[in-house]
Amino acid sequence: MLTEVIQHIHPIIVHFPIAIITIAFLYDVFNAFREGAFLPERGLALWIIAVIGAWISVGTGPEEHAHGNTIYLGIHSTLADITAIIVSVIAAYRLWLTITNRKVLFQKLKYLYLIISVVAVVFIFSVGYYGGKMVYEDGIGVKVNNTYVNPSR
Repeated sequence: MLTEVIQHIHPIIVHFPIAIITIAFLYDVFNAFREGAFLPERGLALWIIAVIGAWISVGTGPEEHAHGNTIYLGIHSTLADITAIIVSVIAAYRLWLTITNRKVLFQKLKYLYLIISVVAVVFIFSVGYYGGKMVYEDGIGVKVNNTYVNPSR
């Protein structure tokens, strides 16, 4: 069973950053329009968890199953890398603001921050979209009777 879990670690892990990035963004939007509630330390833990999940997802992507079998691998991988970088920048920015106690700066740049957060959400949804196309259209990583439907070339 452990071997099977390890073989399927990417699809197990990948859903966490999708959910956490979305939740972190919605939490920020909710707090951005509440008086005194939009502080850099609020929601920081969500973004840190999103960073960890995003990089683990990038690192566990089973590229060996997809080479030569799908046109979506390149864009999926590139979008995943960019998403992990964007989310890392967001978390680092929030952490820096929290450590240096720059709440006023956070308020001044609120709309720019929210736009960048929207970009992170759009990117993570795009990563999921192309990952889904690889699985559901091209059968990447899909087995039937213990045989890959579309084995790597």
